[in-house]
Amino acid sequence: MRAALMMKKGLLEVGEIPDPRPRAGEALVEVERAGICGSDLVTLAGGRPKELPRVLGHEFAGTLLDIQGNTGYPFKPGDRVVAEPISGCGTCRSCRNGLYNVCDDRVILGVETDGVFAQYVRVPLENLLKIPDEMSFEEAALVQPVAVAVHAFRRTAFRGGSAATVLGAGPIGALLTMLARASGGTTVVVSEPNPFRRELMEKLGFPVIDPKAEDPVAAALSHLGEGDEGFDVVFDAAGTTNSVQQATEMTRVGGEVMMVATYHGIPDIGIVSGRKREVNYLTTRAHIFDDFRASLNLISSRQLDVRPLITNEIGLDEVPGAFDNLSSGGPMMKVLCQP
Repeated sequence: MRAALMMKKGLLEVGEIPDPRPRAGEALVEVERAGICGSDLVTLAGGRPKELPRVLGHEFAGTLLDIQGNTGYPFKPGDRVVAEPISGCGTCRSCRNGLYNVCDDRVILGVETDGVFAQYVRVPLENLLKIPDEMSFEEAALVQPVAVAVHAFRRTAFRGGSAATVLGAGPIGALLTMLARASGGTTVVVSEPNPFRRELMEKLGFPVIDPKAEDPVAAALSHLGEGDEGFDVVFDAAGTTNSVQQATEMTRVGGEVMMVATYHGIPDIGIVSGRKREVNYLTTRAHIFDDFRASLNLISSRQLDVRPLITNEIGLDEVPGAFDNLSSGGPMMKVLCQP
């Protein structure tokens, strides 16, 4: 089969490799759509996979072709499916409490095993979910990033009537912004330096701040009503060295800062100010199966309409170029590949 292969740190090439063969308890899936995630860019740039070459990618939707082993699962060839890309060791305390997302020995599709920028992929049967008939493959390919946003959102105390700011309007930040509004947020503001993404969020009806042109803290607070002294929750999906400090200054007394981003340096938290106002700092990592199920339901019911976030659809040969464009801040949001 043809696949986009990480050959070495920073080098992605399209080539031919043998078709994968599912083992007992696994399924073989034909990839219909695969999404490029920011963590894929980090994986390529950082040289994370221990075994190379490696097929990258973990966001996808496809058609089930074959099942090996346990037939107790309600799947059959021809089913349209998505698959959670994380598997835990199954024996550590985190896994036994259902928190395999933080397992030290977790296995991630496209990192420890070959991923989805390919014609076919093998995945554990227990990680599969059927795609509802009313959902397109394009929408289903966004179930995994929605699950990341849902997991982070669920860890906060956000409820109907809350006000939120989201720093960074990449796909995860955009989804958090949409979730906050769909969950009854009274004021939902987003800060984003990329002009393409700012324009997209404005078209979706959100107040948008350009942090390069104005003080994002003062600009965000200006959207609150009289008597409000800060936001209930600020989601940091930007991951810059000063974004947590900005989030701290935006948060009300007793409010929450949810750190969603992958930080590429040591962030300045602004702890002196945060402590004075008893700001609560929260972290998040990936998702668990219930988040995946919830995301599938949110998209299929159109309570969360992800279609406006799909800005580019490409073929497999275009994947290396799309990685370069996304890394350089090109005019893209969610890029889907049809292998």
